Amino acid sequence: MCLSFKKITILLVLSFTGACASKQPESYSSQTTKFGANLILVANENEFLRLWSRPEAPTITKLSKVPVGSEFSGVILYWGGGKDAKGNCNIEMKTKVMSGSKVLAQGGSLPLCKNHAPPSLNALALGDTLISLKAAGQPINMVVHVEIIDRINNETLNVSAPIEVVAQ
Repeated sequence: MCLSFKKITILLVLSFTGACASKQPESYSSQTTKFGANLILVANENEFLRLWSRPEAPTITKLSKVPVGSEFSGVILYWGGGKDAKGNCNIEMKTKVMSGSKVLAQGGSLPLCKNHAPPSLNALALGDTLISLKAAGQPINMVVHVEIIDRINNETLNVSAPIEVVAQ
């Protein structure tokens, strides 16, 4: 079986004006009876993709801090999802980066699983879109939020991950 991987990245450049915000609740994982997803922040997108493509299960270290000016990525690992008449999925995602109640950056709707079969409920798949981020500005605490919408099953999941931007 030949698998093709389509990588789409979005770049959200984050600028900050100082004060650290209060902690927000976060949930790396969310699921229904029909599908689920995890959001993981990683320091090196290419290294993550290299580990993910190997036959053995990867060891993934969640990122919790980055220095000002550094790049990092959000990856969505998901399972399940609705199928259309052709057996294809239609799952979209919307990304938002927040500090407290302030929206720092926001992306439009992008494909998480589109025009191919979704994974079974007992198998993880890497989303069609990777989230590329750059922490510009000053030290701050923020949270990456991703809303995941299964257009076929009409279900929505919300996952989030905190990240602390520290001085270099």
